[in-house]
Amino acid sequence: MNRYVVYLCSACAGLWMRLPVVTQLLAWLMLADIVAGLMRAAYQRQLSSELGWRGSMKKAGMVLAVLVSIQIEHYALPESHLAAMVSMAFVATEGVSILENLHAIGVPIPRPLATALDTLRKASSGEEEETHDETASAR
Repeated sequence: MNRYVVYLCSACAGLWMRLPVVTQLLAWLMLADIVAGLMRAAYQRQLSSELGWRGSMKKAGMVLAVLVSIQIEHYALPESHLAAMVSMAFVATEGVSILENLHAIGVPIPRPLATALDTLRKASSGEEEETHDETASAR
């Protein structure tokens, strides 16, 4: 039995090491967001299995999107860094969510961190381009 646990752990470690660093970061941030969300819900006395289920489904959807992007990159678009770009978009989302949850329970958020994550979120969602395009068309 112990031998199979070692095999499983070794396989997981091998898979983990093959992931792009930004995808590994995403996994850690997803875990941190779950913890921060639970802290916020407990602090506000609003623990809800329904909200937890919805949050879990969103996280599963993110993981699925990253897995699909890894496969597309591997089989169709090598050297495209597609998985890293998809992961980075979700890193921004998770980072902002963590800050929102921590802020809701009274944790002071350093301005440089909030600014960096907001900039990353805007860049990954294309908000800056839309604002720039609207300004250019108004001239």
